[in-house]
Amino acid sequence: MYACIATNGFGHSTSNSALLTIYSEPVINQQPINIEALLGEDVVFNVDAVGENLTYQWKFEDQELFGENEATLTILAIEPEDAGNYNVVINSDCGEVISQTAILSIITNINEYEKYGIEIFPNPATDFININVPKNTEIKEVTITNITGQTISKTNIYQQNTKIYINTKPGVYFVNMKINDKFVNLPIIIN
Repeated sequence: MYACIATNGFGHSTSNSALLTIYSEPVINQQPINIEALLGEDVVFNVDAVGENLTYQWKFEDQELFGENEATLTILAIEPEDAGNYNVVINSDCGEVISQTAILSIITNINEYEKYGIEIFPNPATDFININVPKNTEIKEVTITNITGQTISKTNIYQQNTKIYINTKPGVYFVNMKINDKFVNLPIIIN
């Protein structure tokens, strides 16, 4: 509690007590974390923040998600188009803070690659991936697509070990290939 005392040649006077409340910008105590989940599973992103009169707005690929205004974001029965970057903007009476980006990776046909003995690494990658194909496995073309299906890279494979250079922004992508007349894909993360 605070009070003001005014003094002059005739004396002094003390004001009524006043309460001083200091608010600060919101602070995130726990950031949302990356999630890897199987196609069709439910996933939950959480954020823990402190501040006065907090409001939340979740985003996917920098676009606001309508109606997602809580500290928790739940996505039911994930589909391939749900893979990508999520974050949340938190507002309070004294400012705004944006969470770190959390990546949702969807595991799809990884067993198909193991079945044929194909190795794709590193994952996560930065600017290239290596694809090792065993002998007697027929793969002619590898296509890398973003989560909307847009082609980022298309490479013909003529040897067992191929390095594919990737020049794109960070996010979740899919390596698609036709193996012995069967189409399979694998999610990869580009940092």
